[in-house]
Amino acid sequence: MAGVDPFLDDDRAAQAGFDPMALVRMFWRRKWLFIVPFVLCLTMAWVAIKTMTPIYYSGGQIRVIFERPTSRMIDDDTRYIGRRNVDREALITLDTIVTGPKFLEEVVRKLGLHQASMGLQSKAPGTGTDLLSEAEQEAIGRAARSLSGAVRVKRAGAHVFSIGVRDTDPERALLVARQLMASFLEEERARRMARRSTTRDFLERQQQVYQERVDEAEQALTEYQRGIASASLAG
Repeated sequence: MAGVDPFLDDDRAAQAGFDPMALVRMFWRRKWLFIVPFVLCLTMAWVAIKTMTPIYYSGGQIRVIFERPTSRMIDDDTRYIGRRNVDREALITLDTIVTGPKFLEEVVRKLGLHQASMGLQSKAPGTGTDLLSEAEQEAIGRAARSLSGAVRVKRAGAHVFSIGVRDTDPERALLVARQLMASFLEEERARRMARRSTTRDFLERQQQVYQERVDEAEQALTEYQRGIASASLAG
């Protein structure tokens, strides 16, 4: 005797296939479960957009030109310069210079970013740090540390790097970005124009010192010979 299937008495078991109307009715019975969270999320997003302070970004780009010297020497490592990741090294160098404390303190001092928090009047450009009071130097240090978190240095392409700053004030962001670029280019230009200590410079200085010593020895010898001649004439 065959057993009786208990599911045969269920009306849902008698239906064949997928019933979209049943899904619609189930959704309609639970509509508030979906509508209420959606309205709450939409309201929270609207409040966050209206109350959140906008952040502006301003920056510029620098293209770095790498010098690749050629050499036929066996022990010269410059022949393998192509194997190095020069862009990564340049990015690390840029980030180290631009986010350095001394560099940012100079930018803060030139723009007077510390004066707003202290209620100071603007000083004439070119005022040295030795004329600043201790409170002003501390304010400059705080402003430089705050600025270091807003500065962004990243790679924008092949041998192209961007230096920018984020701020809540668009005019201040533009002003700081311009000063960052100008200060970096000024420092890099001064470094490239500075006299480098090379082997040729060392040899030239040694030759100059040697020539000075020879001149002194010749002068001492001439005076000695003149003294001997005077003594012989007197005798």
